[in-house]
Amino acid sequence: MIPRYATISLSAAQGLALSTLALALAACGSAPPVNPALQQARQRFDSASGQAQVASLAALELGRAREALDKAVRANQDGANLDTVDHLAYMATQHVVVAEETARSRAAQAVTARAAADRDSLRLAQRTQQADQAESRLSLNPAVSPPPPARAAAWEARSPARSGR
Repeated sequence: MIPRYATISLSAAQGLALSTLALALAACGSAPPVNPALQQARQRFDSASGQAQVASLAALELGRAREALDKAVRANQDGANLDTVDHLAYMATQHVVVAEETARSRAAQAVTARAAADRDSLRLAQRTQQADQAESRLSLNPAVSPPPPARAAAWEARSPARSGR
């Protein structure tokens, strides 16, 4: 006769076998371990893509960053070694930095261009005011001699247009 403590019930043995099998399957099918560099690259990309300025002014560069991040994620999922995944994550982060800096540069260039246009507009207004003042002084002082002959035609062409104001 078999001692009672030596026997394992069939249901307990089945439960043990099923839990062992489930644990083994879970270990095989689990996601790859979290890579800090990859996680940081993903966060940096998400932050940059959420900025309207980066998305609009550096869309091409942001697309390259997305491609680099996808490549790093695929390498991690495929079980590439840690150095390879870290390197690809670093490259993705650098692409994000390039996108952010490109957006900043293009925004600064736009500000500079607007400032140059404003400056040109102010210069034109100032020159127009100076010309109007000079013309006004000439019309008030008849003793002033007429303009030199080379500019006389241009002066006469301007005079009718100005007198209509």
